Amino acid sequence: MSNSVWAFATVGFGAASNAVQMNTNNDYVSLQSDKLEEDRMLVARTLEVVAKSAMERLPRFRPQELNNLSWAICRLGYHGETIDILFDGIGQELRKRHFYFKPQVRKRILAWSKFLLCLHL
Repeated sequence: MSNSVWAFATVGFGAASNAVQMNTNNDYVSLQSDKLEEDRMLVARTLEVVAKSAMERLPRFRPQELNNLSWAICRLGYHGETIDILFDGIGQELRKRHFYFKPQVRKRILAWSKFLLCLHL
Protein backbone atom coordinates (compact mmCIF):
# COMPACT_ATOMS: atom_id res chain seq x y z
CA MET A 1 0.00 0.00 0.00
CA SER A 2 2.68 2.51 0.98
CA ASN A 3 4.77 1.53 -2.04
CA SER A 4 1.89 2.22 -4.44
CA VAL A 5 1.28 5.69 -3.02
CA TRP A 6 5.05 6.26 -2.98
CA ALA A 7 5.14 5.40 -6.72
CA PHE A 8 2.41 7.96 -7.49
CA ALA A 9 4.33 10.59 -5.57
CA THR A 10 7.68 9.71 -7.11
CA VAL A 11 6.42 10.51 -10.59
CA GLY A 12 4.10 13.28 -9.43
CA PHE A 13 0.98 11.55 -10.74
CA GLY A 14 -2.10 13.59 -9.87
CA ALA A 15 -0.31 15.98 -7.56
CA ALA A 16 -2.36 18.80 -6.06
CA SER A 17 -1.52 22.34 -7.15
CA ASN A 18 0.05 23.04 -3.72
CA ALA A 19 2.22 19.92 -3.87
CA VAL A 20 5.94 19.90 -3.23
CA GLN A 21 6.76 19.01 -6.83
CA MET A 22 4.83 22.02 -8.10
CA ASN A 23 7.52 24.15 -6.45
CA THR A 24 9.85 25.28 -9.24
CA ASN A 25 12.81 25.42 -6.84
CA ASN A 26 13.22 21.64 -6.73
CA ASP A 27 14.30 19.02 -9.22
CA TYR A 28 11.53 16.48 -8.64
CA VAL A 29 10.20 14.46 -11.54
CA SER A 30 6.67 15.42 -12.50
CA LEU A 31 4.58 13.28 -14.82
CA GLN A 32 2.87 15.46 -17.40
CA SER A 33 -0.79 14.88 -18.11
CA ASP A 34 -3.39 16.21 -20.49
CA LYS A 35 -6.09 15.43 -17.90
CA LEU A 36 -4.51 16.97 -14.81
CA GLU A 37 -7.75 17.73 -12.96
CA GLU A 38 -9.10 14.23 -13.58
CA ASP A 39 -5.79 12.77 -12.37
CA ARG A 40 -5.93 14.93 -9.24
CA MET A 41 -9.46 13.80 -8.48
CA LEU A 42 -8.47 10.17 -9.01
CA VAL A 43 -5.48 10.47 -6.68
CA ALA A 44 -7.54 12.34 -4.06
CA ARG A 45 -10.15 9.54 -4.04
CA THR A 46 -7.41 6.91 -3.99
CA LEU A 47 -5.67 8.56 -1.03
CA GLU A 48 -8.96 8.66 0.88
CA VAL A 49 -9.37 4.91 0.37
CA VAL A 50 -5.72 4.24 1.22
CA ALA A 51 -5.93 6.36 4.38
CA LYS A 52 -9.04 4.55 5.61
CA SER A 53 -7.56 1.16 4.81
CA ALA A 54 -4.17 2.01 6.32
CA MET A 55 -5.74 3.05 9.64
CA GLU A 56 -6.79 -0.53 10.31
CA ARG A 57 -3.33 -1.81 9.43
CA LEU A 58 -1.01 0.78 11.01
CA PRO A 59 0.23 -1.58 13.75
CA ARG A 60 1.52 -3.90 11.00
CA PHE A 61 3.36 -1.18 9.07
CA ARG A 62 7.13 -1.22 9.32
CA PRO A 63 8.85 2.10 10.06
CA GLN A 64 9.98 2.58 6.46
CA GLU A 65 6.44 1.95 5.22
CA LEU A 66 5.06 4.61 7.55
CA ASN A 67 7.75 7.00 6.36
CA ASN A 68 7.02 6.25 2.68
CA LEU A 69 3.29 6.75 3.19
CA SER A 70 3.81 10.04 5.05
CA TRP A 71 6.26 11.35 2.47
CA ALA A 72 4.06 10.38 -0.47
CA ILE A 73 0.92 12.02 0.88
CA CYS A 74 2.82 15.21 1.62
CA ARG A 75 4.60 15.23 -1.71
CA LEU A 76 1.29 14.84 -3.51
CA GLY A 77 -0.06 17.77 -1.50
CA TYR A 78 -3.31 16.28 -0.26
CA HIS A 79 -4.91 16.81 3.11
CA GLY A 80 -8.31 16.58 4.65
CA GLU A 81 -10.09 14.97 7.56
CA THR A 82 -9.25 11.38 6.60
CA ILE A 83 -5.59 12.24 6.00
CA ASP A 84 -5.47 14.09 9.33
CA ILE A 85 -6.87 11.03 11.09
CA LEU A 86 -4.26 8.87 9.36
CA PHE A 87 -1.43 11.14 10.50
CA ASP A 88 -2.84 11.09 14.04
CA GLY A 89 -2.73 7.30 13.82
CA ILE A 90 0.84 7.37 12.53
CA GLY A 91 1.75 9.60 15.47
CA GLN A 92 0.16 7.12 17.87
CA GLU A 93 2.21 4.31 16.31
CA LEU A 94 5.36 6.37 16.78
CA ARG A 95 4.53 6.78 20.47
CA LYS A 96 3.60 3.13 20.98
CA ARG A 97 6.58 1.69 19.13
CA HIS A 98 9.19 4.47 19.50
CA PHE A 99 11.84 1.91 20.50
CA TYR A 100 11.34 0.17 17.14
CA PHE A 101 11.93 3.31 15.05
CA LYS A 102 15.41 4.61 14.36
CA PRO A 103 15.72 8.29 15.34
CA GLN A 104 16.25 9.29 11.70
CA VAL A 105 12.95 7.65 10.64
CA ARG A 106 11.09 9.28 13.56
CA LYS A 107 12.44 12.69 12.54
CA ARG A 108 11.41 12.20 8.91
CA ILE A 109 7.87 11.16 9.79
CA LEU A 110 7.52 14.07 12.19
CA ALA A 111 8.88 16.44 9.54
CA TRP A 112 6.29 15.24 7.02
CA SER A 113 3.57 15.60 9.64
CA LYS A 114 4.66 19.17 10.29
CA PHE A 115 4.74 19.88 6.55
CA LEU A 116 1.21 18.56 6.18
CA LEU A 117 0.09 20.79 9.05
CA CYS A 118 1.61 23.80 7.25
CA LEU A 119 -0.50 23.03 4.18
CA HIS A 120 -3.58 23.77 6.30
CA LEU A 121 -2.39 27.24 7.28
